[in-house]
Amino acid sequence: MKVGIGLPTMLAGTERSLVLEWARRADVGGVSTLSTGELLTTASYDAIVSLSAVAAVTERARLMTNVLVVPLHNAGVLAKQAATLDKLSLGRLTLGVGIGGRKPILYELTSDPLAHANYPDFASAPAPYEGRATRCEQQVDYMKKIWRGESPMEGVPPIGPMPVRPGGPELLCGSFSPPAMRRAARWADGITNFDHGADAAKVGEDFAVAREAWSAVGRPEQPRCVGSFFFALGPRAAEGKEAFLNSHYAHLSDEGKRRIGTTIRTTTAKRVSAALRAFADVGADEVLLVPMVPAIDQVDRVVELLPID
Repeated sequence: MKVGIGLPTMLAGTERSLVLEWARRADVGGVSTLSTGELLTTASYDAIVSLSAVAAVTERARLMTNVLVVPLHNAGVLAKQAATLDKLSLGRLTLGVGIGGRKPILYELTSDPLAHANYPDFASAPAPYEGRATRCEQQVDYMKKIWRGESPMEGVPPIGPMPVRPGGPELLCGSFSPPAMRRAARWADGITNFDHGADAAKVGEDFAVAREAWSAVGRPEQPRCVGSFFFALGPRAAEGKEAFLNSHYAHLSDEGKRRIGTTIRTTTAKRVSAALRAFADVGADEVLLVPMVPAIDQVDRVVELLPID
């Protein structure tokens, strides 16, 4: 089983020097993938821009969005950005894509009900929230058309550049919903799944749904199954976890933060190693460790855990 690591681009206080050194050490240290997620209404870095910077200072590790909320974007522009990043990274790009979802929000009501009732990234983009699942699949279809070199419409030249990988970058569906995973069997190369508590048994059930879905549509190959969970290591793990909860989940009540915090126990090398072995046992092809502490020693500590059989 491969082991990757998230970039610190989602964490408060992260600077350029940390992002680039993090990527260099992880690449040399043997991690399989460098990943980052996407949140618009936070101080986190943009996913595509971050991975472009990382592509310039790495040579081996794959680069992955985990996940990119496709309905926030224009499909033609995103297709060009992804193909460009794939070229700049010499074909190392994996796009984990999703539709975005609801969050419990404590923000004051605004004149726009979407900003309160639904996920605020859509109101802020702005992009329609309703119909995002159907729109995401349509956008994926459109992007794959662009990556095949087809014209977006009659009389218009193709959108380049052509990706290194024929047909476009690897696509993983970032969803926890069985119906969504069944739909993804028609277009994705696999799934990417996140669990706060590193519950391998639960994630393994999702992997099984995906494998059944791939088989049901007649695909001979197995889906690539990627899992991920939060981690913090070293003497500042507990402190870093607390700071992360207060920052990343600032929109939640204290009780909400506490509930999430109690599920996150991967704060020692022993527990992280045990979780990785459990994910391997349920058939994970790769696990991405998502950092809670923006300190370079986190990379070194993960490298010390490798390899995982």
